[in-house]
Amino acid sequence: MEVDIATEIGKVLEGGHVNTDANGVATFKVKPGNYFIFFNALNFPQDLEYRETPQIEVSDGKTVSKIIILQAKGSL
Repeated sequence: MEVDIATEIGKVLEGGHVNTDANGVATFKVKPGNYFIFFNALNFPQDLEYRETPQIEVSDGKTVSKIIILQAKGSL
């Protein structure tokens, strides 16, 4: 599944597109800042959904993790 990262909603960073690995993990290397995490709607499974656009704050020299759990539609 394609995961995108942006500093503003709707403006994906250059190089801000990655596909998840076999474990569903997407990895980005970005500068410190605040980011929004999106899923590519063209390839997003139609039976899944998420309620809010996840956000993450990256600090200089730190590794940051964000777990996003997608739910079956109608189960939220």
